[in-house]
Amino acid sequence: MSRSTVGGYQGPVVILNMDGEEVARAACRYRAEEDGRGEDHWNGRLHRLAPEGAVVAGAFRLRLPDGQEGDATVREIVNTSDVIVYFDGIGGRPK
Repeated sequence: MSRSTVGGYQGPVVILNMDGEEVARAACRYRAEEDGRGEDHWNGRLHRLAPEGAVVAGAFRLRLPDGQEGDATVREIVNTSDVIVYFDGIGGRPK
């Protein structure tokens, strides 16, 4: 099924647990695509996490500076000189 790029984001985010409590801040980059049925698919990465190790597995919520939020789940964590958390969005993306 083909997908079309419909948006994305690059900048700071607040990372919340699923209860809405702040657990970390990070730099974020994500890309959003829409499939032929009009459904959003978005994924990206977090880096420069503070504090490090705050995001380890499972679901979390991203809050953009304008207050928009989107749920995501950890896909992979890569430990280099900077910890990078790759994630997949769940449902609608923050716009």
